[in-house]
Amino acid sequence: MSTSVINDARRWMGFHSIGTYQLLMDVHASVEDCVGAARDGRGGVAAYSARSVVLRCLGLRSLAAGGDVPDYDDPLTDPFAGLDEEAVGEGLRLIARCAAARTREELEEAAGEVVTYAREFERLLGFEEPPPSIRRPEGLYPALRLAREVLPLNEASGYPLALPSDWMPRNDTGRDDREGGRTPASGKEER
Repeated sequence: MSTSVINDARRWMGFHSIGTYQLLMDVHASVEDCVGAARDGRGGVAAYSARSVVLRCLGLRSLAAGGDVPDYDDPLTDPFAGLDEEAVGEGLRLIARCAAARTREELEEAAGEVVTYAREFERLLGFEEPPPSIRRPEGLYPALRLAREVLPLNEASGYPLALPSDWMPRNDTGRDDREGGRTPASGKEER
């Protein structure tokens, strides 16, 4: 077992928690978009998706290196803060390579490099194997299916709901399913 010294626990935690969330929600999606677009010969989509992967990964690595939490909608955000020139250059070269690809073969080769780049980011987060994509059956969808199947059992048993209450609509009997069978006004169980 190896140990390491963490100089700033908040940055370490932010990198790992925000990084894992971004990996599962956005990086994996952009990687899949890049690979699919390259396979279909859609260079612009592949290049844009590669750009998204690289900027997100760099922005999150920046968070660990002293930057701010990346805000990808803010044009003034600096996804490179605290990173060395080599790391930034590697990412920008990958984006340029995807943008310069002219044939399907070049696109697929560049997309393969994007996959490798994302896998390296997964390793930085501590994953030994790639976590499953939430856009695939082995990811989020089984959890949502299970929740949907469990909801009638929750309702029949009176146990708390499996999904957040603000996701649940009011039903046509007037009962508010968002409160686990309780009416909002009284807080009492309806029978």
